[in-house]
Amino acid sequence: MARLMGNLFLVMSLLTAYGCGSSGEGPIAQKLPFPTSGKALPTQAVAVSPAPPSALPARTEPTYDPTGKPDPFQPPVMENSGDMKSGRARGLPLQQFEVTEFELVGIVSGASGNQALIQDASGKGYLIKVGTPIGKSQGRVVAIADRRILIEEKIKDFLGREKSRSVTLKMPPAP
Repeated sequence: MARLMGNLFLVMSLLTAYGCGSSGEGPIAQKLPFPTSGKALPTQAVAVSPAPPSALPARTEPTYDPTGKPDPFQPPVMENSGDMKSGRARGLPLQQFEVTEFELVGIVSGASGNQALIQDASGKGYLIKVGTPIGKSQGRVVAIADRRILIEEKIKDFLGREKSRSVTLKMPPAP
């Protein structure tokens, strides 16, 4: 193997030395379509006049006009819905649906605790954990078990009294 590599190196060295000769008689110099005898070829001078600066198009820098556009540094879903006495925003996607409209898709177990993957009616998924606000009735995730999550909501009965209601979302049976 070493002998083959040595022979290959020798052949490449000879080809390189032959092609790089300064005499101009190598294979590349013989195939050129113009004479290499040192005589200059006739050239024709062409006068090019530069265009005056006024004839060039004016370069304009792009500008950004933020009027009528949303602030890119504000979350797009944080809109207040008039419930200012509780001091919380009602525009979160998880708080735009009733709890029963969500479907439990999966449970993710980890060192920091369980998390659940739920899906709304439109098919959009959310990853939630214990303490996540959910639902229109001020619900919160209380527990995440193996195949279900427990949510507590504060609802008002027909007399206007505030009560607590527990809702359990279960995973559908495996097909």
